[in-house]
Amino acid sequence: MKEAQRRESKSHALIEKPPLSVMLRGDGHMASDAASADRSREARIRESAYARFESRGRQHGHDLDDWLVAEAELKD
Repeated sequence: MKEAQRRESKSHALIEKPPLSVMLRGDGHMASDAASADRSREARIRESAYARFESRGRQHGHDLDDWLVAEAELKD
């Protein structure tokens, strides 16, 4: 029983967050800022593309076109 608990506690240690010093870049900002911005941009593109899908009456087959138009709109 104690062996199983010890193995379980070790496995939990593997998924804990790294220390803040590891997560910070040299300028003091979180290292994931760029990744977060990319996810946010992707979410905006996804929402815009889905809005196009809905405005077209939910007709399938235009997903790539919707995505590319939404992407181009965000670049402007």
